[in-house]
Amino acid sequence: HHFTTDINWKRIFGLLEASAIDRTEISAVLLASQDHGEPLVVNQSMRDFRMKTIYKPLEGRARLEDLMFLSDTVPDTLPRHKSMVNSAKSMFTHVKPTEIAIMDSSPAVVYGASDASNEKELVVNVGNGHTIAVFFENSVVNSVYELHTGGVEPDSFAEDLKLVANRKLSHEETLEKGGHGIFYNQELESLDFSSHLPLTLIGPNRDKLSTLNSVKVHPGGSMMMAGPVGLIRAFNEKRLDF
Repeated sequence: HHFTTDINWKRIFGLLEASAIDRTEISAVLLASQDHGEPLVVNQSMRDFRMKTIYKPLEGRARLEDLMFLSDTVPDTLPRHKSMVNSAKSMFTHVKPTEIAIMDSSPAVVYGASDASNEKELVVNVGNGHTIAVFFENSVVNSVYELHTGGVEPDSFAEDLKLVANRKLSHEETLEKGGHGIFYNQELESLDFSSHLPLTLIGPNRDKLSTLNSVKVHPGGSMMMAGPVGLIRAFNEKRLDF
């Protein structure tokens, strides 16, 4: 039988075995994937839908951990997320559904790279396909800007970031330019974007923005290091809520 799946459990169980960890010792399973989702409205673009669906939970308290779904709460509009948590449930039948969670990989990486001690911060993850920039204010999300990495040119990107900080760029304008879009937290005001705003860069293509004054975090800017940190942070925060 050949079937497509996002998770190579055989490989994961091989790693566990090699580390002398029994499957039953696993008490929580945290997953990440980039799910563009399935638009419910005919003719809605995947990019538009993604921004409005993935970041919708931020309309509440606007904290990145709110983007993590416990396994029973994944909406039907995110089929990739859903199939992954169902797969995890079938593999770890002893783990409670509230201990299996999934988060979009872009915000998971940003969360892992962010520094809660900063009053204001901008974290940019320049990934292989997607680039995401998140403005934080006291750990609360002020705005999110997302586009394809192919469209990242240092000068125009820096200009766009200024516009986003000042709320002078709209979600629709970004879509027209070929970007994914923007989420603005309506509870907060625009930010003063200056060189004093700490900029944290991460991701395999972060050298595209090497002219910007920034801090580069994590070994080699590895998303594979930051992502798991973000998942654990988000899960621990979520646990405090219930």
